[in-house]
Amino acid sequence: MITVQNAIRAALRKSNVLAQGQIPNTDELTDSFEELRRMLDAWCADRLNAFTVRFDTYTLTNQKQSYTIGIDPAHILTADFNAPRPTQIVSANLQFSQSPVIRRPLVLMTDEQWAAKRLQEVYTFPAELYNDGNDPLSTLYFYPIPDAAYTIELYTWQQLSTYAALTDNIILPPGYEDAIVLNLAVRLALEFGKRPTPELTMLATQAKALIESKNSPKLLLHGDPALKTRRGNGLGGNYNRFTGLTE
Repeated sequence: MITVQNAIRAALRKSNVLAQGQIPNTDELTDSFEELRRMLDAWCADRLNAFTVRFDTYTLTNQKQSYTIGIDPAHILTADFNAPRPTQIVSANLQFSQSPVIRRPLVLMTDEQWAAKRLQEVYTFPAELYNDGNDPLSTLYFYPIPDAAYTIELYTWQQLSTYAALTDNIILPPGYEDAIVLNLAVRLALEFGKRPTPELTMLATQAKALIESKNSPKLLLHGDPALKTRRGNGLGGNYNRFTGLTE
């Protein structure tokens, strides 16, 4: 774990903006801090940089269709769901009961699907969810309109931390510190008129690829149920895609 200031100093040294042992001045720290914030903001737009999927539950209000979610940096707007604005909703569920928990998946609608809803005044348990993606607060619309105070589950990309001061600690999973320092060094070299060395560019690319490989969603292979047959002895058969036979 290092502070933002120490990460910036390391990046400035690796980019050859500073010599070994040299201390950055106020302008260099300010410009580097802004570059770091821009870089991490850009990383938040890519699923491969999200180290986990955030799980949250919220309670809906009877006969209320739309709910804002997010945190206003100006502290003027207050959201219905006071949580980080979801960059992307991966999946969502509706809970019918608490003990035991019974879930029903919510269909995530596109802009076109939401716009195609002609009849809005329908009240029952929600089956679909639309996120308008607005900023700083986005609005979630449930369809049909909930007829009770249901609990919903949202699975969203976990955004990277934002830093407000040079003394803030960078607390992230293993691999992120190296990726941040090296990639920031490449950006700072360009910011301060230096040419990043091929070695620095290669190390930055490798460090970023390492965290992306760990964050890559795991794909599950599903077989077509039609390819499963019944044997004469009553046991189910499985289709082997390598041999083309049912075993």
